[in-house]
Amino acid sequence: MEGKSEMKRSSKLSLVTEKPETMHSPLALTFDAEIKRMTLEKGIAIGHVMAKLAAGTGITERHLYNYRSGKTDIPGCEIPILCKHFESNALAMALVGMCDVGEFDAQDAFDLADFCAASVSEMLAGGRVFIEAARDGTIDGHELIQIKNVVAMIVRNAHRTLEVATQMRERRVA
Repeated sequence: MEGKSEMKRSSKLSLVTEKPETMHSPLALTFDAEIKRMTLEKGIAIGHVMAKLAAGTGITERHLYNYRSGKTDIPGCEIPILCKHFESNALAMALVGMCDVGEFDAQDAFDLADFCAASVSEMLAGGRVFIEAARDGTIDGHELIQIKNVVAMIVRNAHRTLEVATQMRERRVA
């Protein structure tokens, strides 16, 4: 009987020693690296860095340790806050690096023109939203939210345009 319980205990131990795949996420690894960088640059212990980070961001130390280990994913809205405290965009760039952008498949010049026309059309629609909101000389909270949404859409289109251009260049160079 002792052999079976010993075998069960050893199998549990082997499971504990194996790290789940989430602990190898680029965000968790980058977050950990940024914390270690701060300890080296400031010459202070990791615990002190975590305490200062918690105080400066409003994120609990427990959450920070969970982010560092990969046990919990870092919410996207906290990444800019953490980047400001690290004085580095490494965490944001790790997130960008995780995004797998699909290939833009332009069958002919018409597809490319259609893509450009849609981007320009959305940009002009955004301009209309801003003009309407500013028409009375003041912008209320609802109008500001509409403008923020339009800006996000325009930025998205700008980044997608850059991605398409980069893909087209890489295809030509290859």
